[in-house]
Amino acid sequence: MEESLVIAWKRTARKQARTIYAWYKKEMGLRAADKFINGILETVDLLALNPNMGSYEPETETCKRNYRSFVEHRNHKILYYVEKKTIYIVSIWPNSQNPESFIKQLK
Repeated sequence: MEESLVIAWKRTARKQARTIYAWYKKEMGLRAADKFINGILETVDLLALNPNMGSYEPETETCKRNYRSFVEHRNHKILYYVEKKTIYIVSIWPNSQNPESFIKQLK
């Protein structure tokens, strides 16, 4: 069995997850908010076991890292990169936003 990578959340990704959770809780209720955060955490655990599960982000080819993303839900995706034995969660990105905005955030 393959060993799981260490999971490291970047500060921005933590903040985004908390903000989205709060929005779900306010607008859709606690159950929806819990479903959102549990889906994110379960997916991150899967990515730690299978880091190539996500797609390469071609928009980030000018960045210094090889970023990948995984669409966990139709409304958002998890943006991450892998270095050595660690998977870094960089962003929980709303799919409705312009991809150029997260590229600026990564540079």
